[in-house]
Amino acid sequence: MDTLTVNVFGKVFNPKIRIDLPHADVRLSNNQNLYTANCDKNGEFKFTHIPSGKYQIRVSFIGYTGLTDSVEFKTGEIVELNIKMWTYY
Repeated sequence: MDTLTVNVFGKVFNPKIRIDLPHADVRLSNNQNLYTANCDKNGEFKFTHIPSGKYQIRVSFIGYTGLTDSVEFKTGEIVELNIKMWTYY
């Protein structure tokens, strides 16, 4: 693995009703970069070899409250994110 980059993987799911959210949209962005991924049928996503640094993460899925947060990745890390999403109602 390139020592100046980070690998990020994870899962988007609803913990209340215990379901994965396939095709949820996951975005990582900062002033220099924008990365997007759609979750697979198991609600899983991955970003490989992205530059380390601070990012804003945004996750969306139809019928669910969107998630926006800040994350920081350090060089050489392999990061797992488990993202909980909640329905509007």
